[in-house]
Amino acid sequence: GKTLGAGAAPSFFLSGLGLTVSLVSILWTWGNGTRLSRRLLRNKQQQQDSSSANPKPGKKFFLPATPHDLLRRAVRVQVSLNLVGLFLTLLAAEEIVGSLALKVLTAGNLSLYGATAATPAGLVQPLDILIVQANTNTLLSHFCSLTSSLYLADRTRILEKQQPPTDENGTTPTSSAPSSV
Repeated sequence: GKTLGAGAAPSFFLSGLGLTVSLVSILWTWGNGTRLSRRLLRNKQQQQDSSSANPKPGKKFFLPATPHDLLRRAVRVQVSLNLVGLFLTLLAAEEIVGSLALKVLTAGNLSLYGATAATPAGLVQPLDILIVQANTNTLLSHFCSLTSSLYLADRTRILEKQQPPTDENGTTPTSSAPSSV
């Protein structure tokens, strides 16, 4: 049978964990994006209904989290997932490159002339290069997701600064009240 090198199993394990976290991140983004958009639309409808109902002045209504808070929380979870995945995949990349370097450094002791095997176990195989490429692709997926999450966080912060504050009834307070001198 074919045996893997000493460093192969842990690098596959860490690469698999990084890939799994990437998959969880993708699924969470798609699932949470749908739920978040429905929730934002529902909150907007509830705010319109509550503002048209003319509540009593002394009665306080429970206001759900603002859209900015919901987006901020979603981005925080997304960034956390991708940082964990990026860390695991970087550890796997270090281990893969280390095991390939070990193969190359120890391949000098093999004699290619008169060897019975077509591909000695100590040489770097094409599959080893494909493993490095797959791990690099996983790193790129985490990077792209982090970039888009941070862009969304920045846009949310800009929109939050542009939007005027609202009171508990969802109306914008006017500054035309007389000031006391």
